[in-house]
Amino acid sequence: MVLPLVGALIPSAIAIAASDAPWWIVVFPIVVFPTLLILFHSLTITVTASEVTAAFGIGVIRKTVLLEDVEEVSATKSRWFHGWGIRKVKRGWLFNVSGFNVVSMTLKNGRIVQFGTDEPEELLAAIQTALSESE
Repeated sequence: MVLPLVGALIPSAIAIAASDAPWWIVVFPIVVFPTLLILFHSLTITVTASEVTAAFGIGVIRKTVLLEDVEEVSATKSRWFHGWGIRKVKRGWLFNVSGFNVVSMTLKNGRIVQFGTDEPEELLAAIQTALSESE
């Protein structure tokens, strides 16, 4: 992660020195893009006896779903146009960093929360196990 940042800093420093452009036009992407990379580079999903938590990157941005609120859970696919990141989807939210495999949880209030995963069957099994143990 450091190498791309250094790779961006050197050309940017040269561009600032060689042009009359305001410094912030060049510095802004150098600050914003690495910050987004740190915040959204991965999605870690944790299943405990009482909740399912999805945490992006270093864990600042997260979503927690209480198992007591889950009515139904299934492995499915997200639509291609839903993209990645945090997205509002029909009746709920999608949290995803790559691919189209998701575990979809329908809550008792009718809302849907979808977590993207490379291992949908394993995540589904972990959530179903936690749900059965909490009953």
